[in-house]
Amino acid sequence: MPKFLKYILLVCGIVLFWISGDLIRGKGFDDALNDLIYSIGFMTTIAVLGYLFYIFVIKKDS
Repeated sequence: MPKFLKYILLVCGIVLFWISGDLIRGKGFDDALNDLIYSIGFMTTIAVLGYLFYIFVIKKDS
């Protein structure tokens, strides 16, 4: 199995797990998707800030 396909399946599994958790707690499908979109945006923002911190602070010293 190609490496990128494993990552795609992993992401799909996480998304399904996240949405099913919200549905089990009694939220509607729209609320579950909104929570997923907001959390992906938040995690992406944290990842970009961490990468910028790495570039401008950690890599600059070495």
